[in-house]
Amino acid sequence: MTWDDVNAATGQDMEHSEVVCIGASDNTLEKIFIIMESSVLMNFRSKNKNQNEEQIQITNKKYYTSVYFHVLFLYTITLNRKFRITNEEKEDIDVGTYLKDIFSNFYTTFILNYGSDVLLESIAE
Repeated sequence: MTWDDVNAATGQDMEHSEVVCIGASDNTLEKIFIIMESSVLMNFRSKNKNQNEEQIQITNKKYYTSVYFHVLFLYTITLNRKFRITNEEKEDIDVGTYLKDIFSNFYTTFILNYGSDVLLESIAE
């Protein structure tokens, strides 16, 4: 899908600084759009300059599946536990907006870095 398609489906604008765009309504997770051109993924891949095509594909798959399942788990857990998310002004924040924010920051970097050195080294051998 293009960024315009995601915008039309969710009403949300996308940027390279974002990792995920979540389509949800009435506490139902409908779609998870993962940005494969996110700055988080591009920065991670640029640190490993000598990756072959297989390593790039594995990195992309790890990114895609990790983001997808973490969003799915965190969204479901948050709703099932009936957590309420607010900002500093005590305004309610919906779960999709909250997850979009945390994935666009440090969480996705952590997911990508966790165990990646061992994985990529084993493929190179």
